[in-house]
Amino acid sequence: MDAAELQRRKNLCAATLDRLGRVTPPSLRPPPWLRFVAKEKGHGRFTPRINEVKIGVAGVLDDPAMTDGMIEALVAHEMGHWADPDLDSAMFRSRIVCLPVLALGFLVPLVLVVRALLTGDATNLVVYSVVALMVGIVGAHALSPFFEWRGEYFADRFAAESTSAEKVISLMKHFLAQGSRFSSHSHPSRARRIRRIELDSIGASEQQTTAKGRGWPLPPQ
Repeated sequence: MDAAELQRRKNLCAATLDRLGRVTPPSLRPPPWLRFVAKEKGHGRFTPRINEVKIGVAGVLDDPAMTDGMIEALVAHEMGHWADPDLDSAMFRSRIVCLPVLALGFLVPLVLVVRALLTGDATNLVVYSVVALMVGIVGAHALSPFFEWRGEYFADRFAAESTSAEKVISLMKHFLAQGSRFSSHSHPSRARRIRRIELDSIGASEQQTTAKGRGWPLPPQ
């Protein structure tokens, strides 16, 4: 991809971010900064601490198969995290619940080591320590979706409403087709997210059809 086309795509990202930052109802934050990085594991990311949206270049903006609609959907998804009024509290609740579970997994082996040093009895020390570590790590990973998946669904819905459901779904299918399996414990699977967007889109369409048929005011888009 030549430099001019890549720059055009970067300009599209900036224009999409600027548009959503102006038309979105007031957020808890000012409009975010936009930064392009050579490589981003999740293709894009919003970092609340510094109020910044990052978009990856390699495999994302420089991919000829990425359409303008997909690029808009990607930026809109990250802006969905920016606009999420519950993002900070959800992250706080996740830390309050998950970090103690993870810390316990490291604290128990430490206690066992101290006990072994004091008593001279190291029977099953390694086994118990490994089990405690695994329980802590797996427990924290198992609990985090209860707090973080809601944010991903919110961002997907925001992107679908501010661009279109078709653009967001095409972006998800594109990443699936190229073999991208980025779906950590903090993210629902892409197939699950696609299905959620489709259901939201069907529900909104039925609501509009009912309202139109009964002469009710249509819900805002």
